[in-house]
Amino acid sequence: MPAYLFVYGSIMKSYSGISVYENIANWVENLGIAEIEGYCFISHFGYPAFLPEPKNQMVKGELLLIKNPLELFNYLDAYEDYFPLNEEKSMYIREILTVSQHTQFFDAFVYVWNTNFNLKS
Repeated sequence: MPAYLFVYGSIMKSYSGISVYENIANWVENLGIAEIEGYCFISHFGYPAFLPEPKNQMVKGELLLIKNPLELFNYLDAYEDYFPLNEEKSMYIREILTVSQHTQFFDAFVYVWNTNFNLKS
């Protein structure tokens, strides 16, 4: 069964700044522009952040087909400060959410801002 990742911000291949995509390109196949319902903002640390609630925007990003999940998530979990065994200390949390591309829907991993994240954690 295929696995997908929805990315926004600096992980996108089309990101205009320094993109992380080149570091993960061998582990994914870029399927193009997709959207997710939720809310995107710049965190107080200056990073793009996504929340699934409130559902007041269609956030554009890219849908990636995952070819090598072990390598991909080892790299991205570290990049996103996600600690699966200690989500309390994670800046982002990896969740599975519904993403749309044209008229199709996909369940995809998404790095979501941890609203409980605290530098003192």
